[in-house]
Amino acid sequence: MDRDKLIGAHFDAYSDLVWVTNLEPKFKGAQLSAPEMEEYRQAWKGHTEARDWDWWLENVKTVPDAQLRREIAECHAEIDAFRKQKEPRHERLHRIMGGDDEKQPVQQATKDLGRER
Repeated sequence: MDRDKLIGAHFDAYSDLVWVTNLEPKFKGAQLSAPEMEEYRQAWKGHTEARDWDWWLENVKTVPDAQLRREIAECHAEIDAFRKQKEPRHERLHRIMGGDDEKQPVQQATKDLGRER
């Protein structure tokens, strides 16, 4: 990978890390659809590139390629670890109560034992 592509991948890795750990959970909490999430993701990407790209180039110009690769791998590992975290109880309860869980509670049938009510 040439230096320019490596710097771009480095920038994207950090941008993805911020998205996954800080922004995506908020958007998921708002229960956006996949296309809506993607729209926000692309807007975030455009915003960060416009705001930070020149600053990023200046700050990584003396960073060795090996360090950039290592930091990219670290970002990807953090993203993977974040996504594999155990689902918080309140989110699971919300998902179950919203009918999004594949296992729905089984309603028990009660027998009428001939008692008058």
